[in-house]
Formats: sequence, C-alpha cells, structure tokens
Amino acid sequence: MENLSFIGDALQILNNSSLSNLNGLNNLSSLGDILVINNNNIDNVTTLGTTLQIQYNNSLTDISALSNISSVFTLYIQYNPELPNLYGLHNLDSISSSVYITNNNSLSNLHHLENLMQIGGHLDIRYNPLLTTLQGLNNLASIGDYLHISHNTSLLTLNGLENLHAINNFLVIWNNPALHDISALSNISHLKGLTVEDNPSLTTLVGLEGVTTVELVLRIIRNNALTDLQGLNSLTTLAGWLEITQNINLQSLSGIDSLYTIEQHITLTGNPNLSYCSVRSICDYIAVPSNNIYIGGNLEGCNSRLEINELCSTVSTQPEPGTPPAVFVYPNPGSEKFLISGLDGRQYRYELRDVMGRVKHRGIIVENEITLQRLPAGIYGLHILNQNEILGLRLVIR
Repeated sequence: MENLSFIGDALQILNNSSLSNLNGLNNLSSLGDILVINNNNIDNVTTLGTTLQIQYNNSLTDISALSNISSVFTLYIQYNPELPNLYGLHNLDSISSSVYITNNNSLSNLHHLENLMQIGGHLDIRYNPLLTTLQGLNNLASIGDYLHISHNTSLLTLNGLENLHAINNFLVIWNNPALHDISALSNISHLKGLTVEDNPSLTTLVGLEGVTTVELVLRIIRNNALTDLQGLNSLTTLAGWLEITQNINLQSLSGIDSLYTIEQHITLTGNPNLSYCSVRSICDYIAVPSNNIYIGGNLEGCNSRLEINELCSTVSTQPEPGTPPAVFVYPNPGSEKFLISGLDGRQYRYELRDVMGRVKHRGIIVENEITLQRLPAGIYGLHILNQNEILGLRLVIR
C-alpha cells in the first residue's frame, strides 16, 4: 500500500490485535475521515485525516509517523495509557473543531503542539495524571468554544497559555489538586462563564486580572487555600449570577470591589471563615430590596443580609476613578433627594445613566441638591458636568 495517496471517505482500522504499525500508509496525503480505535498492540500509527481519533490503544507509544499532518477537523487523543508524548503532531497548526486530550496515563507534557495557533471548537484536557504544565500550547491564541481543565492530578500551573487571548465560552478549572498558579491566563478579558472549583492548592486568583466581563455565571467553589478574591479586581460586569460556596479558608470578598453590576442572584454559603462581605459590589447589590441573595454558613458579619447591610452602612461609598476624593453624594443608597458635597461655587449640570449607559435623567444641580423621582431601584452612574470637567459617581437608588 506504499503508493496509496488518496482515500475519499473513511479509513477504519479496528480490532487487529497483532497489528504493530501502519507504516505502509506513509504516503497517504488526503483522507476524508479516519477512525483508529481498539488496536491493543499498535506501536506506531501513521495516517492523515479530517477527523483524527487515536483512542483505546493500550500499547500505543509512538505517533511520530503523523508528522505530515498540518490540520484536522477534530482531534481525539484519549485512553492511550502508554503514550508518553505527542511527537508527530508538531506540524499541526489549526483544528477546525474541538480537541480532546483525556485519560492518557503516561502523557507527561503537551510538547510538539507548539505550532497550534487556533482551535475552532473547545479544548478539553482531563484525567492526564502526569501533566505538570500546559507547555506546548504556547502559540495557541484563540479557542472558539469552552476550555475545560480538570482532574489532572499533577498539574501545577497553566504555563503554556500565556498567548491565549480569547475563550469564547466557559472557562472551567476543576479538581486539579496540585494547581497553585493560573497566572498564564492574564490575557483573557471576556468570558461567558467562569468556574474555579475543587482546586485545594490554589492560593490566589491572580491571572484573572484581565477579565472585565462574565456573561452568565461566576462560581468559586471549594478552593480550600483561597483567602480572598484578589485577581478579579478588573471585573466590572457580571450579567448572570455569582456563587461563592464552601471555600473553608476564604476570609474576605476583597477583589470584586469593582464589580459594577450583578444582574441575577448571589449565593454566599458554607464559607466558615468569611466575615468581610461589605465590598462595594455586594453593598450596592443588597441595597436594592428586590435583589435575591442566599446567605448562610459564613462567619458573623457575613452570615445574613442584615449583617452585611449593617457593615455596608459604615463604609463610605467611594467615587469612581478620576473623581476628586472630596466630592460625595449622600445618602447613598437613597431615594428621591440627594445631596452632593465638595463642589465649588460654579454651576454644574448632571446626567444619570443606567448600567447600559442610557441617560435616565438630567438637570441642573441647585444648592448642591438633586431630586430623582419615579426611577426603578438599581445602580446608576451620576455624571456631574460643567464646561471643562466630567465627574463620575456611583449612585444606588432604593
């Protein structure tokens, strides 16, 4: 079969218990599809294809004969207990759909994927007990769907993802018991969802400081070494819900102070050392009575809505960045009539905008007072204007 160069449809190589290699297919350059499974004694696999499935090969140790492959539709590398590395995929630069690298008990690194720059679908890395980093994915810039990293018992860091700029769905980091550093994610700015769960060695969320928006859900669950949420300092918008549960050493929600809007509900439960929840984002949220929050199993000070609200009332609402620190609006939270302190004697106008930036009210500040009637409860931006300046304040209307 040495002269075979083209197969228009699928090549299936199944249940050949004594087959040791596919070296007769070295010249194959075009293939509609490929399926390689259940060849328990294959030592060398050589093939090209649109969908490449290398799975359930109990003796597979070498895929070096795949070195001519530059692109595939979907890549499966799973359940190959003796495969030590991915040498043979070093010319692969794009994958149109998804990548599954799962259940490879001897795979110690992802080297030889250095040319891979784009994955059109999702990337799934699970149950690879010898992986310590993600080095080898250093040139990967975008993932078209979710990134799921879980149950890699020796994974220490996410190093290798430093050039990743886009994850167009959820990021899930789940049950990696040795993981202590996620700083390689610092170029990610927008996610549909973020779950950090069951990573007992993770002491900080530093690495997520580029994330400004999470569309659906933010979940921080059972990360026993976390003491605060530093690393989420740039997060301003959560269009869904927030869940922070069962983090046994979490003491403070410091880190989500800049979160401007939480559109659905908050769950703060089962954090037995959590006593400081009166960060600005939480204070603003609970100031609106109709906003749902589920609280319990935390330390005093953060174990009920009333406790948090009492502490919030002792915390001054700070101006937005760029606003002179002497300018304040009060009461805040409040309703209808508001006083503004710290203005000089010049005439100022104001605009009130909702979280979408829409102007809901405008007028002139008279004797340092404004009146806002018939506005829905919520969080607003109060912009104070004259000819040369624009000052920004956050205002919560009950």
